[in-house]
Amino acid sequence: MKTLKRLITVLLCAIISISFIINVSAATAPKITVSSVEAIPGKTVKVDIAISNNPGIMAMAFCITYDTNALTYKGYERGYLTSYSVYPHEDEGHVSFVNIENKDVAKNGIIISVLFDVKSDAAPGNYAIALANSNRNKYGTKLHNSFSNSQQDFVVPVVTAGSVTVQESCESIGHSFGEWNITKDATCTETGLKEHICARCDAVEEVEIPVTHDFEAEWTVDKDATATEDGIMSRHCTKCDALTDQKTFKLGDINGDDIITGKDSVAVMQYINGVNVDINNYAADVNDDGKINNKDYVLLVRYLNGWNVELK
Repeated sequence: MKTLKRLITVLLCAIISISFIINVSAATAPKITVSSVEAIPGKTVKVDIAISNNPGIMAMAFCITYDTNALTYKGYERGYLTSYSVYPHEDEGHVSFVNIENKDVAKNGIIISVLFDVKSDAAPGNYAIALANSNRNKYGTKLHNSFSNSQQDFVVPVVTAGSVTVQESCESIGHSFGEWNITKDATCTETGLKEHICARCDAVEEVEIPVTHDFEAEWTVDKDATATEDGIMSRHCTKCDALTDQKTFKLGDINGDDIITGKDSVAVMQYINGVNVDINNYAADVNDDGKINNKDYVLLVRYLNGWNVELK
């Protein structure tokens, strides 16, 4: 009985030890991560192949697999390694990568970045980018002999596959334009330009900005009104000679209704007494002394009552 207990104890210890070794190995094993990106048909994407927990590797040989129904290999950008070769096999849907250094390299970072064109007729969906054995036909995705060090020991990484997610095209669902950016300011004599860019496909929409004047808020009298002729007033541009809102006015037509009545005398009296009323100051100075006061009110009342007076 004691012998049986000892045997069970030994077996349990062995199982625990093996489990510990496996867990430690998984935690310290080199990791290769393939990035995931999004794009729409017709765009180019970059997929990074990166390594971390690198124990020191001298040689690598593997394939980068992709879906030829949606993606076309376009090229690559170099990573941290110094000596390697890249062989595209578009008919088989993979890119072969072979690297041999003159010593173990323990650096972490991007091994290679692969560029793909998303086909114009690619259907929306998720397309895997993964690693496979350089002898893909025999070993498939097993990477048991794809990485080795200077001691000719195989290094087996933990690989996380990536993907290219193809979204619906802007032709199908419309553009997603950002804020407008002014590329050319409009002036008093020339139109300007503004544009905004689609966040999904980089399409640019450009719109013309009309000629823009900076008109004064205050009115300017272009021609003084007299007892016999209407005056002319407008708002002037501060930057050029352009005018806007040009209109005529009668001397004494203080409320701007084109006739001179008792309403105008009431309006000028209210103004003189501090009431917040909207009047035409240029029409209210009926005695032409540069002021609006009781003298204007008296003169206007006399004019309305038929006195022999003249509005100046």
